[in-house]
Amino acid sequence: MTPDRKPTEHESKEATLTEFVAYFLRLGAIGFGGPIALAGHMQQDLVDDRKWIPNEDYLEGLALAQLAPGPLAAQLAIYLGYIHSGVLGATAVGIAFVLPSFLMVLALSAAYVRFGGLPWMQGMFYGIGAAVIGIIARSAYKLTKLTLRKDKLLWGMFIVLAATTACTKRPDNTCEMPARQAPVPTLDRTDWLGSRSSALPPRCSRSSGKKLPVVATKAGC
Repeated sequence: MTPDRKPTEHESKEATLTEFVAYFLRLGAIGFGGPIALAGHMQQDLVDDRKWIPNEDYLEGLALAQLAPGPLAAQLAIYLGYIHSGVLGATAVGIAFVLPSFLMVLALSAAYVRFGGLPWMQGMFYGIGAAVIGIIARSAYKLTKLTLRKDKLLWGMFIVLAATTACTKRPDNTCEMPARQAPVPTLDRTDWLGSRSSALPPRCSRSSGKKLPVVATKAGC
């Protein structure tokens, strides 16, 4: 009889669906910093600390979430829920992750409209914004090391894309040229009448016996 083998550090541990959904409910309620920061929290909590998700599954979900349009963190959470418990897990995790932030934004919007602007709320958001910069920088650094590793080709592509994004100040690396609007002529009534009168053929004088000029002859006189 062999003793029970303990899971190694690279193996994932089992977690119930309730525990999995409860984690994303807590992350959706207290996690802030944008999609990069939330993806970094998922990597640290689910892959490194709790080992509920294998590293390979997390990287695949991160790549798919980056390719697909929409919110990166929510799509990554839904993918991890699908990996854990199929369609039921994806649905439960998606609702648990999005619902807290939806309710908080709804409450803050109602309070803002009701009281006509909240100075303490603006100050709080300014303070949170300063902390979020550090959280995003830390999460971006960890995700960069995790996804690129020691691949020189990936590092080269990363540097080129980062440089072009910094130069163009656009994440899609395209330059937006200012649209040139063609001038629209504006003519008043006198200008219109003058242009019409100048466009009409000259009158022909048939009473006199003088020879008509060439211009009048070509005009049909």
